[in-house]
Amino acid sequence: MFIFCIINTRSYMENFKVFTLNEKTFPQESVYNFIQDLHQNGQYIVTILDPGVKVEKNYLPYKRGCESKIWIQSARGGDLIGKVWPGRVVFPDWFHPNIEKWWFHELQTWIEEVPIDGRIFFCRNMM
Repeated sequence: MFIFCIINTRSYMENFKVFTLNEKTFPQESVYNFIQDLHQNGQYIVTILDPGVKVEKNYLPYKRGCESKIWIQSARGGDLIGKVWPGRVVFPDWFHPNIEKWWFHELQTWIEEVPIDGRIFFCRNMM
């Protein structure tokens, strides 16, 4: 049986926070070596990203999103808060004029730090 790719679900994340890597279960060097082995076999890793960003004061993707004011707003005003894998989350407003800048910055920063292929499955069913 031929395997084309490995799909890396939320278990790689630190406490299910998007743009993170759980160093205990997915040490960066081990992940890098695993991906290199996959590439030598003509295989890839596909990483799942969820759009829910954990509401956490010092969590940089959240903090930068707040500074850019890119979260979906509730009808009553203020950020719309949801609850998914990491707990309380906010969701990017994909129509906001600053969303592309924020999204690409977070994605680029994460890919530079985490040794993934750059193949992403964007899981939008959480919204």
